[in-house]
Amino acid sequence: MEKTNYTRFREKTYHGDDDFHFSLYSIDNKDMRSILVHRHWHEEAEIVYVESGKMLVEIDGESKTMLAGDICLIAPEQVHEFTKIKNNNCKFFCLVYDLGMLSSP
Repeated sequence: MEKTNYTRFREKTYHGDDDFHFSLYSIDNKDMRSILVHRHWHEEAEIVYVESGKMLVEIDGESKTMLAGDICLIAPEQVHEFTKIKNNNCKFFCLVYDLGMLSSP
């Protein structure tokens, strides 16, 4: 991806706090919007779990369909976006965390 576009998609949200750099997000889509999570990237890793329904995940330009029960790992600094597939509702969770947590006490 072109560097100027890459910089443009940087997420400005801080996940967690200084002591616990970790956030869990629950998204239950039952409305008409097609974009569930807009294109962005962040310095943290992310685990996505689809509880019900299905959605399309795009990571660094590559798209995959995720179904209920699927898990996706997103590495730090990968540009990603989640979109609805036709009229399918879905519920999913995103766990965003600093990889440094894995090596700290």
